[in-house]
Amino acid sequence: MSKYKIREEAAHFVTRLHSGEITGREEAELNAWRQRSEAHESEFQAMLATWDLTAQLYQEPERAVTPKKRLVKTSTWFVGAIAASILAVVVVPLALDFFNTPPGNPKLVGTTPESPPSTPEVIRDVVTFDDFRISEHEYSDVDRAEIFTSAVGEVRHIKLADGSTISLNTDTTLTVEVRANQRLVTLTKGEAFFDVAHDENRPFVIDTGDQIIRVLGTQFNVRKRDDEAILQVAVVQGRVSIARNKERTTETQQTEPKDNLLAAGDIGAFGPESELISQNDVAEVNTTQSWRHGVFRFENESLEQVVRELNRYRNRKIHIVGAEANALRISGVFHLKNGENILLALESSLPVRIVRESEYVFIHQQ
Repeated sequence: MSKYKIREEAAHFVTRLHSGEITGREEAELNAWRQRSEAHESEFQAMLATWDLTAQLYQEPERAVTPKKRLVKTSTWFVGAIAASILAVVVVPLALDFFNTPPGNPKLVGTTPESPPSTPEVIRDVVTFDDFRISEHEYSDVDRAEIFTSAVGEVRHIKLADGSTISLNTDTTLTVEVRANQRLVTLTKGEAFFDVAHDENRPFVIDTGDQIIRVLGTQFNVRKRDDEAILQVAVVQGRVSIARNKERTTETQQTEPKDNLLAAGDIGAFGPESELISQNDVAEVNTTQSWRHGVFRFENESLEQVVRELNRYRNRKIHIVGAEANALRISGVFHLKNGENILLALESSLPVRIVRESEYVFIHQQ
């Protein structure tokens, strides 16, 4: 396939991704398309960068705001596509100019290159708008445990020597130890996506405290947050086995912990006293790991839920004033790099007014 054709397909996927109308099937197609070759992934990342560039072209964002209006008769409001649809008009033409520009053009990069720290080795460190950023690192040591953390607003990709990749979502802490007979990860808090290279002689084990996850080779998302009482596991490819940690089993629990097998498309929720498995929910599985690419998607969720999720990536927290505004239900797709555009879209689509102060952002219902 020609480079131009790949570029054209990348533009299509990025446009759909930000349209607010992408389906679960399309997200699965996008994931498969990106894995075809390094060229596919490279063009996709470059097109995302082009999309971000278009957002900087609007020096007066209030001109690009659509008057507030309800788009459906129900209590659900649609946001995200307002700003995204405007950008979609120019993203493809700009893409052609972007790729015809010599590499390293400072007008497109917008940041000053810095010398990478010596430990750990930095492959790329992309600092973007507001708090959100994506960084990539390599870890190649064997028989030595190393703690990895991601700051608030950071998504961190770690490449292991065996070819596996671990992506840390915002405010996540985990420990990695690659041994001769086992690859062990201890997830202390947060959320991580695992793309595990197959190695039958070295099982990949994740200790989340109450649960032990075992896998040989697959892709799956694990979520363990302090504000949630459950552990969530969503499988994109392959299968994983999940069982209660025997060391955490109390004396009152006489039965042997059973293994729960999750296949591709399955989501498991594991609490202290209960377990719930949703099978063949491919669309939801794809949604659970969209954060890896800086994409935030929500569908018919309350404003309270959306703000709680957004605040995970922000140091300047958002607060909702008034209980009635909490119940507003909205849907949309955003790129987390464009934090200010998210606020503009909320204000332009919902009956709310946003007040920005030095340390906080307040949402008032009108």
